[in-house]
Amino acid sequence: MKWRLSAIVLLAAVLILACSSFQQGKIAKSSVKESENPGKTTESIRVSFFSRGEGINAPAREIFEKQLDKELKDEANLFEFKKSFWGREGETDYCITFNPKSTQKQKNKIKNWCKAFADSYDRIYVGENEPCKGQ
Repeated sequence: MKWRLSAIVLLAAVLILACSSFQQGKIAKSSVKESENPGKTTESIRVSFFSRGEGINAPAREIFEKQLDKELKDEANLFEFKKSFWGREGETDYCITFNPKSTQKQKNKIKNWCKAFADSYDRIYVGENEPCKGQ
């Protein structure tokens, strides 16, 4: 009888701790990481569509691809673009590497567009000068 009571108390404690740590570990709507060296120029941008067990935001990814295609057509000589799949639920990185010909103003335009896009949708991460996953 005592061991049953002990097991119930232990189970209740584990559940309470698990729930509180889950709530503390919640991730914001999207994540945008600023460059760790603010004086350094942006050489690349990583836009990552990630999942928390429910798949990526597929509609947002479709919109992103269409908009990025438009940006590529307008300014195709400014950057190189690679797509990298790295997860089981559609997780994808879009790696944008700027050409040496790109001016800081042009880089900032694309960087700010990516950040604004990530702020508008959930499960999107934007990082500067970071390697892409899956490469």
